[in-house]
Amino acid sequence: MPGSTGSVQQVMKYMSLPLKRVALRLAHLPQLARSVQVRVPMRFGRVAQDVAGAVFDHHNAVRARELTSARQRIENPKPLVPNGPHILKDQGATVQLVDVQELRSIEHRDPTGVTVIMPCIDTHMGTAAAALLAKRAGMRCTILIVEDTLRQGFIRTLNDAAARLSVQYVVYLAQDAYPGRKWLSSAYEVMEQSGHGLLGFNDGKFRGRIAGFGMVRTEWVKSLYGGPILYPGYHSHGADNELTVISRALNQYTYEPDCTLVEIDPESESTPSKREDSKLFRERYVRCFNGLAPPEPLVAMAKEYKIRAPIMGRPPCRALRADVSRLC
Repeated sequence: MPGSTGSVQQVMKYMSLPLKRVALRLAHLPQLARSVQVRVPMRFGRVAQDVAGAVFDHHNAVRARELTSARQRIENPKPLVPNGPHILKDQGATVQLVDVQELRSIEHRDPTGVTVIMPCIDTHMGTAAAALLAKRAGMRCTILIVEDTLRQGFIRTLNDAAARLSVQYVVYLAQDAYPGRKWLSSAYEVMEQSGHGLLGFNDGKFRGRIAGFGMVRTEWVKSLYGGPILYPGYHSHGADNELTVISRALNQYTYEPDCTLVEIDPESESTPSKREDSKLFRERYVRCFNGLAPPEPLVAMAKEYKIRAPIMGRPPCRALRADVSRLC
């Protein structure tokens, strides 16, 4: 075993074992030996403590460098689309893969442009989907694949990514999206002509009732939540329902069947929404989403979204009188 701290530090640089665990065991070895009445040579005890000290020093130095590097990335954010190994370009569409933990170190500004955000846990699937999205977009855009290494969920990952953007439109979709030809250019033209805040793609599933995949005008959606694209109180379901309902109530919604972005996920048909998400949606609905939507159109849409309680003190319509005393 090495006898000097300097040589120990050189060895520690190449160790793959958990450093703190090794250090703690070595540091307590002499005391453990005494507790069980085993004699440990004095020289071995000193070396063990030297190794422990070297391990701690090395660990602290590495951690300090990581913190310094992270601070520099936050203070000096890089453009979203640098020249890197995870870049694809196809007909003006640029694709980049970013770890969710690196989002705070990047930024992207394109005041008249479109950014597509794809929260992703399967990068192979996500990259393949993004390549086809780029090929069929029909216009210039940035497609950002955000790998959710923290497993924090679709909604939070989407909102974290959107916070680093300054663009006119954001498209939110998942790694299982399959685009029709000119899916994005068609949607862009519709949004420019309508002036609306949200477009729901034809996902082959909801027929416009819910914008499961959507295109939002960032200026409009920021007027709702102050920054997030989807309401952050939901865990995995319900946020797209809420955004769709609010936009419909405010006459800010467009559904265009020719803008095709199909969801291909066989498992989703057998996966129910989380109970807490469904409950939150119902509670926010009957309270007009904290005043973000007027009550009259919400009453008219209540049956469609399976809401049976009165809306903000308004009496329910005839079809809803069976259950007005409680949230369903």
